[in-house]
Amino acid sequence: MKKEYVLCIDKKGEIADRILPHLSPDYFCVVLSGKKPSLQENVFEKDVLHVSYRQERKSMPLVPQYPYAFIIVVYEGQREIKEGIRELVSDARVLGAHLIVVLEKRNWDEELAQVVVNSYDKGYVFVFGDCFDETGGISEESVSCKLISGARLNRRITLSENGMGVLYPVYTRDAVALLLEKGFSKEGKRGVFYLFPKEGITELAFSRILQKKNPLVGVDFAREVPIKEDPPIHLRGTWLTGEEYPLGERIGFVLFAKTNKGEKEASLLDKKDPVRSPHSSFSVKAFLFAAFLSLFFFTLLPPLVVLGSFYGGKQQFAIGLRTLKNGQLNESEKEIVRSHLLFSVAEKISPVFLVEANVLGQKERSEAFMEELRLSQETSKSLVSSYNIIARFHDVIAGRTASPQKVFFEILKNAKEQLAFFQKAKALEKDSKETFGIPRLLGESAQGEGLIDVFPYLFGFDRKKTYLVLMQNNLKIRPSGGAISAYALIDFENGKMSKPSFGTVYSADNKLKGHVEPPFALKRYAGAVHWYLRDSNFYVDFVSVASRAAFFAKEEMGIYPDGVIAVDGVFIKKLLRITGPVHVNKVGEISENSFFEKLMSKTTETEKEKDEMINEVFSAVIKKTLAKNVPFLRILEAIFASVEEKHILFAHLDEDIQESLTLANVSSSLRDIRREEENKFLDFIAVIDADVGTVSAVTNIKRSFDYGVSVSQNKNWISKLSIFYENKKENQDRGGHYKNYVRVISPFGSQLSAIAIDGKNQQIIVPVVDQQVYEKSGFISQGLEVEKTILSNKNLFGFFIEVPSGSSRAIEIEYVLPFSLTGQSDDFSYNLRVFKQPGTEDDMFRFSLTHPVEYEKQFYLGSENVLSQQNKLSYTTSLSADRDLMLRFIKK
Repeated sequence: MKKEYVLCIDKKGEIADRILPHLSPDYFCVVLSGKKPSLQENVFEKDVLHVSYRQERKSMPLVPQYPYAFIIVVYEGQREIKEGIRELVSDARVLGAHLIVVLEKRNWDEELAQVVVNSYDKGYVFVFGDCFDETGGISEESVSCKLISGARLNRRITLSENGMGVLYPVYTRDAVALLLEKGFSKEGKRGVFYLFPKEGITELAFSRILQKKNPLVGVDFAREVPIKEDPPIHLRGTWLTGEEYPLGERIGFVLFAKTNKGEKEASLLDKKDPVRSPHSSFSVKAFLFAAFLSLFFFTLLPPLVVLGSFYGGKQQFAIGLRTLKNGQLNESEKEIVRSHLLFSVAEKISPVFLVEANVLGQKERSEAFMEELRLSQETSKSLVSSYNIIARFHDVIAGRTASPQKVFFEILKNAKEQLAFFQKAKALEKDSKETFGIPRLLGESAQGEGLIDVFPYLFGFDRKKTYLVLMQNNLKIRPSGGAISAYALIDFENGKMSKPSFGTVYSADNKLKGHVEPPFALKRYAGAVHWYLRDSNFYVDFVSVASRAAFFAKEEMGIYPDGVIAVDGVFIKKLLRITGPVHVNKVGEISENSFFEKLMSKTTETEKEKDEMINEVFSAVIKKTLAKNVPFLRILEAIFASVEEKHILFAHLDEDIQESLTLANVSSSLRDIRREEENKFLDFIAVIDADVGTVSAVTNIKRSFDYGVSVSQNKNWISKLSIFYENKKENQDRGGHYKNYVRVISPFGSQLSAIAIDGKNQQIIVPVVDQQVYEKSGFISQGLEVEKTILSNKNLFGFFIEVPSGSSRAIEIEYVLPFSLTGQSDDFSYNLRVFKQPGTEDDMFRFSLTHPVEYEKQFYLGSENVLSQQNKLSYTTSLSADRDLMLRFIKK
């Protein structure tokens, strides 16, 4: 049975502490509380996610988004809760959750209670009386607790004035039990429920109960302000404590709880002699046999079972992972289930094992072993659940389920549970992938976390969604991954994916009526007269590309897509590795290893033939991926890897949904979500190529980058970017020159200083945009024309460069960064975001930072390969994905 989610908002945390032990084994709980003063952020403990809600806060913290079945709100007069109660009612109504408001009688609020029970049919208000228990109750104002505490510790109690103040005492555990029984009942009805005796009791009567339990308790009277009367309650409600609440019994239990369970204290007062048991005789042999059995069962057997089950589970788990890598999902699931059962057996018997280990002086080793056992058990359980998610998700997409909406939302709930586990493992500083070799599924991928909440909209559970899929040939590089060769249209409705329709980009472009003016660089260097769908990805930001591609889909085909997806040849190769070869007309069988070879062969001589081949391959591969016998887990792994490496890009035309996609970093957006702070310098570097030649040459182009930053004596930040191109192509008959419009992207405010090509400084001039001028016979540019633009708070420097076949080019670009380091700064941090161009593979990137000598490196994040030498740091990586490097410096 899958766990339901419970949200508990309790600023003081006293009631939450008493409710959670009854929920955490069966429910996944999210608790907003300020009980733990050391809590700085979200922390996991078993099945509970703790969110900090400090006492000084005047607003509620951000509530993690889960499909809650129950929402518990403890009201103690907080203004933010009263002001936000209508929003909580609205949230509960959307989720279909029980809204349970808990407050003490002294904090009664008629208006708040009416909002809960009158505006929502699953609204419950539970009113606690003057709670008392063994730990001091839930409120410092509890008179009952003060009286019991005085009787327990000093055998003296002090009553206010004449002792006629009225109390409504209730044992906290009784109140909690009744709350859970009523509030968590599926058949329960809304209303106000009172958890205290209907008739109150005076302080004096309460003291007499204490004296009856312990005659040694004395009573004093003090001239104090009388007990403050509770606010009057006018709403009709139900008393759950019954007509004959056993108050005396509960008071006695708590009174003697300190000496353990009350019964021991009572026996001491009664002074009764123990009853002796009759003596039984038995033989020596029987005694020895019984002793041996006891020794075996209670001493030797527990550690044998625990260790045997644990290592047996590890072995089954390893077998499960091996079969998983081979694509045998069903067999892998069986092995992982067996491993989980063995881990569970070990965990059940572990308490006895721990006691014996402690006796033998192995406490630390046994605790480390138990931590590994618990993580193993949770990991196997999480992976079993992941199998279920994958299989059911595949069924929904392929239309093989009768209730897709119900199944889909169960899938999302399970996926969030996986997220919770992996976040918990991270909080414990455990990397489950490193420990167990688990592939990164939905819960562990960075992309999955930000997308789950918008999945219902992406997969058409509100209405049918249409997506334009751009198939790009990354042998001819363009900003979003490659030249657009073909397209597909895919619909999603209630999760089911329709049969895709495919077409070549030329067939669509031929339908465009009228003229669309192309961007300057495309017109100037690629000779484009009109702008078509095939060139819609000339922008450096894919969100802008998607908007332009959707425009052309409407103008050329009359289609209004909801979103745009771009894929390239690297992703197609990953799919071919899973599905196996496909057959394509004219070129025959195509496999993972022959895809690019066939694409560049003489059988695909023209660009149009290449586009037709990509169209056919992608169509065949998509059909294979939807087959039931295909290892869908490996398909998902290929998708997530391709998203991270920017071989798949997603964008949506709805701004709110696109916000989630941008935050999940799946749109290759230039928008920077890093937070600006004082003395924190946010650098950004990207090199975006656009092949504007008529024949692709990128298969023979090797790129690498050197990026150096230095802080001068006057504290200016100088950047020097070196771009190296090597064109290995030798067949000049097919246009092997690499004609490239390159754009360098830097932080907003950067000032371009110089550009050198092959060591020769260039005269930087404004681009000539007049077509009549640059197309005039004999026109020669008077320098390097650099187009300077601003996009998403970034500076872009664009210019044309040509790399002839069999040659190389070295481009050096120098600019001043908009950073200022004052001499008074005791510390500063530097954060570099290296933005990978989609469609490229493993370009080498070398970085260096020369910092002022009066500072030294304190720490760095993002790589373990940062080298330090005096006041210079260096770092080398391959750009298979975006990279972030964070450095912090302090004064010596």
